[in-house]
Formats: sequence, structure tokens, C-alpha cells
Amino acid sequence: MNDKKTDEIIDLVFKNVESDVPADVVARIIEKQINRNNDEFFDSVIDKLLRTHRTLQQGIMEQLILKFIQQVAESPSEYFDGRNEAMKIMCNKIVENLGDDHYLPFI
Repeated sequence: MNDKKTDEIIDLVFKNVESDVPADVVARIIEKQINRNNDEFFDSVIDKLLRTHRTLQQGIMEQLILKFIQQVAESPSEYFDGRNEAMKIMCNKIVENLGDDHYLPFI
């Protein structure tokens, strides 16, 4: 899809919601693509994100990826079982290794 078409779709979405796109909509889109085991979709998303503004890349890392990792690590074990315990272990290791050294400036 070209940038113009993408911008048209984004404009249409934002015109039909009162403010930002609701978080549950974004989460559901991600969930549906994960459920479809759609590696090509996420490879494409990652490629687009790597080509976006460098400051925004840091924002994505800090506001989405690192927050997710930290919240998984801090979540009670009742949220985890055999299907996702490896994720919990991995997130715990990442947080443990990062310690307090996870600040990314928004320049």
C-alpha cells in the first residue's frame, strides 16, 4: 500500500473516533494478526517502523515495547500458565539485565 492510501485510511479512522484510536481497537488488531500467525504482516510493520522518524522509533521502544516487557515482568503469576510462562521468564530476565538503565531520551 502506498503512503497516500495509508494516510487516507488513517484520516478516515481518526475522523470516525472522538480522539485517538481506542486502545482496545489497536490491541484487537494486533491480537487478530497474532492469531492468524501472520509473520509477513509483522515483518512489514517492523520494516515500516524501522523507516519512521528516529525519535518516534525510540518512543515506540520506550512507550510500547519496554513498558510491555516491564509490565509482564511485574504482573502476578496468576496471569501465566504453560502457554505463556516462557514469556514471563524472558521478560523477567530482560528487566533484571536492564536494571535501571532503560531510559531513552525523546529528542
